Amino acid sequence: MAQRTKTLITKVLTLRDKGKAAYKEADVLMDELLKRDMLGRSIDLGDGQHATLIDNFENRNKVFRAHGIARFELVVTRAE
Repeated sequence: MAQRTKTLITKVLTLRDKGKAAYKEADVLMDELLKRDMLGRSIDLGDGQHATLIDNFENRNKVFRAHGIARFELVVTRAE
């Protein structure tokens, strides 16, 4: 049982590290979208999906959520 516990912990830590790297890469790509003046523009992704880069702090100085919040967010919607 101790070996299985160690294995599970190692897997969790590995996945967290992969997640951190993916978020870091996603932040770089979000910066590129901002440089392309994509804020507020709806982009058709196909299959009824649209993506819009939004500013969560537009017209306000604070945003209240139960977790950390990024200033900019890519929102994807799907047509029904």
